[in-house]
Amino acid sequence: MRLSGFPLDLPSAYHQGGWGSAVFFGALANCHRKAYRIILMDPQRLGAQEVRSMDGARPGAILLMPSEDRPLSTHVHHLCAAPIPKVAWDCSYLPSPDFMVMQHDHAAGAQQLTEWLLARGKRRILQVATATQPWMMARREGHLRAMNAAGITALPLVELKTNVSAHDETSFLDKSRSACGQLAEYLVGSQHPIDAIMAPSDGEVSHLARACRLCGREPNRDVDLVGYDNYWLDSSERTFEPTIRPLATVEKKNQDIGGMLIGCLEKAEPPNESAPPDLTPPTLVVTN
Repeated sequence: MRLSGFPLDLPSAYHQGGWGSAVFFGALANCHRKAYRIILMDPQRLGAQEVRSMDGARPGAILLMPSEDRPLSTHVHHLCAAPIPKVAWDCSYLPSPDFMVMQHDHAAGAQQLTEWLLARGKRRILQVATATQPWMMARREGHLRAMNAAGITALPLVELKTNVSAHDETSFLDKSRSACGQLAEYLVGSQHPIDAIMAPSDGEVSHLARACRLCGREPNRDVDLVGYDNYWLDSSERTFEPTIRPLATVEKKNQDIGGMLIGCLEKAEPPNESAPPDLTPPTLVVTN
């Protein structure tokens, strides 16, 4: 089998670690063990000329992974027209309707995190997003489910707007200042400031912690921080806030998922059918 993988942008994202890296490298390891030939493509940089050169490769299967939640290039649709096994993992956009669609149970994971915070006596919980994509909306659903069950009115979802990528200390500080400005009304601007923040991933916890400090609130003392994906030890942003960790996070077993996705491709025969939504159920992890 030849596998055409559409991963997150390379190399800017994968060398930094994170959930996408774990899924991708888990899939890659499984392919290498079975001596599959791998063709890696970034759909955002794939042009018509590259597509024409790919026509002779005739991939035997395609694994599609999220490409920064952006619509895929029109050239990618051409490559996906062949009647071959195709699996899409946690993707917001599909180049063709015949993909086997698989996704993590984001709602259940967010509900577990919310219930854990509620059990700690937290009532003013702010859920933060970096993009209002379907996976984030599923987490919102899980959060609201837990808050409604507790009889507590949920705060609005806050989508952080920033064009800054924290690759160095200056960028990290700019990103933290931006978050501080957008969260100030919840951190210090009311009689009842928030007492917890749900970050969209472990990698966002560090700059949210710095934003809390800039607003005069001590992270994990005045404001509990929780993450997602359980990669906080490998997060590149942790360099700038080494003493801070998410108090709790969700383990998705991303490397295992990567290997399982290849297994699904091996068994799939076109036309593909939708698979169960989650390969491994979310598990709450308390980090202390």
